[in-house]
Amino acid sequence: MTHLPAPLSSRPFSVAEAESLGLSRHTLRRRSLAAPYRGIRVPIAPPDEEATELDAVHNACAAYVPRLRAGERFWGPTSAILWGCPLPHRLVDEKIHTAIRPPLNSTRESHVVGHQSRLGAHLPPSFRHGLPVADPLTTWLTLAARLWVHDLVAVADYLAYEPPPSHPVPGRPFVTREDFASGVSRFHGRGKIRASEALPFISTRAESRPETLLRLLLVDAGMPSPEVNPEIEDARGEVIGRADLVFRQQRVIVEYDGDQHRTDTKQYEKDMTRLQRFHLAQWSVLRVRQNGLFIDPASTVRSVASALAR
Repeated sequence: MTHLPAPLSSRPFSVAEAESLGLSRHTLRRRSLAAPYRGIRVPIAPPDEEATELDAVHNACAAYVPRLRAGERFWGPTSAILWGCPLPHRLVDEKIHTAIRPPLNSTRESHVVGHQSRLGAHLPPSFRHGLPVADPLTTWLTLAARLWVHDLVAVADYLAYEPPPSHPVPGRPFVTREDFASGVSRFHGRGKIRASEALPFISTRAESRPETLLRLLLVDAGMPSPEVNPEIEDARGEVIGRADLVFRQQRVIVEYDGDQHRTDTKQYEKDMTRLQRFHLAQWSVLRVRQNGLFIDPASTVRSVASALAR
């Protein structure tokens, strides 16, 4: 059992800090301490069965904080994850990314991808979960060279989301549509073309990545752009609820059916009641599952096109 001084017992620390407090090299090699990065030690905590991907990235970043130089911050996919952005899985399981402004050299570390960039460096430092990160707009621009347009729009939709007045969320949106437009106009780095292509499709009302990808799938297939999460009323003018994607003229609703049936029975039952009321109000409701979006999108396009043509 390694007994650590109080300042080090529950957080990552550098070897230099530990030695200044009197810990020996022998103590710092104990099995109760992890060494995720050169010159860094972290007290090993019991496994957490409820830990999320965000927790894993946060812990990896927190462990690296003692190595960060002045002005250095978490960057790219790492910053996006810390902001809560929905990313493809291929970007979630990467090494952490950091960036620093020239003329300082980028980090060279086996588990870290270092960048050298002036992008966003003129802005005040941003912090997320107590960690220094690129601001939301800069974070999005850094992803433009790595994401396809649809995924780039999904991240922008998350950052631009404006909660309904009945459910305000402090600090949202993170980025306005106007800020996206001005940011892209000033941006001259890799991915500018994709960022420019994404701009017209950014919505302030989308509530999930699959919802955005479904909307773009239908628009790419030549369908009119649907309303996103509007309120639907019955014949008496009473609000039934909000629907994911609405083609009002054709009275067609397209809903992405996620994992509510598995993870939240109460919410799933509530959704089923809402959908039934849409049917009773003479709306055609099409429900799209994961397979219909990611495995066989062509069948979804055919189904929605058929419903719109009736």
